[in-house]
Amino acid sequence: MKLINFCLIFLATSFFLSCEFRKTEPFTFGFIPASEIEEVEIVADSLCTELTKQTGIEIRSFVAPDYSSLIEAIRTRHVDIAWLAPMSFVEAEAEIKQTPLLTSVRQGKPFFYSAIFTRTDSGIRSVEDLNGKRIGWTDPTSTAGRIFPEYELRKKGINPATFFREIKYVGGHDRAVKAVLDGDVDAAASFANDTINTDNAWHQFVKDKEQIAKIRPILYTKPIPGDVISMSTHVYSRRQADAEKLKKAILAFSVTSTGKRLIKKLNRTDALAPVQPEMYETVREAAKYVLGQTFR
Repeated sequence: MKLINFCLIFLATSFFLSCEFRKTEPFTFGFIPASEIEEVEIVADSLCTELTKQTGIEIRSFVAPDYSSLIEAIRTRHVDIAWLAPMSFVEAEAEIKQTPLLTSVRQGKPFFYSAIFTRTDSGIRSVEDLNGKRIGWTDPTSTAGRIFPEYELRKKGINPATFFREIKYVGGHDRAVKAVLDGDVDAAASFANDTINTDNAWHQFVKDKEQIAKIRPILYTKPIPGDVISMSTHVYSRRQADAEKLKKAILAFSVTSTGKRLIKKLNRTDALAPVQPEMYETVREAAKYVLGQTFR
């Protein structure tokens, strides 16, 4: 009888501990640096620490050096939830099914733009003037730093491979601005939150007003749906209650003063909102046009 009682206690304890482990299993939250990776790592850690406090679930941060590295981390299940650029979301979804949770809002809108810009003293005033010049894209699969601006050019009948003298991949959006100011490229592409030249990459990354005044946009793209906070569907389906708890915590924290500051530093985002997955059809269309791939 004592042995039976001992076995029952052991089994009950094991069951309790296993349930407790599942309850406290951590989430790994992936980010891509829009600026210097060291700064993003600090801010991402701060956000995840706050979300851990709010949810009681350990949230670990992972900052990838580039878009492809973050998608690979999602594919290999090292990352459970990620803050993805629109093109990265479409790519990740094609690799491993995603459940979108929230989208970025800038200036009250769940979309933004890409702009091709140059120096005011370059003599370049239109896209046609870029013929034979050097263009700077941020990353081969950057939504605002390549895909959408190249999409606009191709719709105009321009083949970048023959139109430009040189195509450079310069890295982050801050580096795209620097490359133009330093004369490393004649023009580059990056994000813009409006089409009136008041809120964009050069206004956000350059502190000197005289330097900002040296930059002129020459093309704005069609609207691009906002960045996505997305969870791998296999994780969401297994941990739906925890996932929804985390989603609510992110949304609630994003309206606090600390939360607003952190998401602004992380993603140049003003606020977060529920996501509408159908918005990303335009991204799939642009990607197919530019990359020659179908993402489903």
